[in-house]
Amino acid sequence: YLFFYLKKWCMEYTGKSYLSASNRELMECLDLHKDNAFETNIAAFWRRVLVRTNGPLAESELFFNNFADFSGVPYENDVETMTGIIRDKEPNFQFTDIFSETDFPKQYDVVVLSNILEYPYAYEEDETATYERTKDNLLRALKDDGIVICSSLIFERAIEKEIFSDSFDFHEGVYSYDLQRYKDKPISYSYTKKRR
Repeated sequence: YLFFYLKKWCMEYTGKSYLSASNRELMECLDLHKDNAFETNIAAFWRRVLVRTNGPLAESELFFNNFADFSGVPYENDVETMTGIIRDKEPNFQFTDIFSETDFPKQYDVVVLSNILEYPYAYEEDETATYERTKDNLLRALKDDGIVICSSLIFERAIEKEIFSDSFDFHEGVYSYDLQRYKDKPISYSYTKKRR
């Protein structure tokens, strides 16, 4: 919730699809909050964080900062339209550990996991079991033909794709030039739940 509002205010203020490198500019973005207790408290939280952060917030330990390339978000060339869409939207999140067996209160058309599915690859000892649980969770969470939208930073999906293949169709997304590897790389992909 907190990051949703910071990103929304930053996009409205700067017209950029990424967080400003300037904490001063981020502080100014916070003035875009609505005059209600909920958003006022969120703005106050980010003010406290910004005051206590040494260096730019976007380069702090709060964010994965291995890649300096901010390109590739679907709306990067049309931030104005995106900010118009989300200006009056409230976030609709459910806090869930997608890697542990989880029940969902309802089924969804779309689940956005960003680069979450890369975590078992990077950190889990038994990534196969973790991906199996995650696949089962997503099957319960999604309606037939439901979509899982993912982004990619590490670019390794061999085990994930193999485990998901019996229940999901894989779709590669957009590519972006990787300055570290000197080649185009996929930065997004999705899965569509197969009908039973």
